[in-house]
Amino acid sequence: IFDLRLNLTKQEKILRPKRMIMTGFPLKVIEQKQIPVSSWIQSSSLPILVIQNNNDPVGSYEDVKLYLSKVPNNDTINFLETTGDTHDYINFDLLNQQVIAFLA
Repeated sequence: IFDLRLNLTKQEKILRPKRMIMTGFPLKVIEQKQIPVSSWIQSSSLPILVIQNNNDPVGSYEDVKLYLSKVPNNDTINFLETTGDTHDYINFDLLNQQVIAFLA
């Protein structure tokens, strides 16, 4: 979905995002399937908020932060560590607060 939206945004100018929010960055899937997320992020100048559970089995907060810290021009990436050992992000009150603050 991200690739499709990025291509539509760049080529057809259908979408004009101003910010990007990633909740539960699927690091293990990205690495296994060799999805070029880092090049997508590098080519974007959008402010990015990554919300990640500290012990997410698909990518811990520390592993995701390390991976994304290696992306050139990563100064637009903001990280929020949440408590959890699943890939479920269901603390909607916390997510709502953080998203509103990021979009302000």
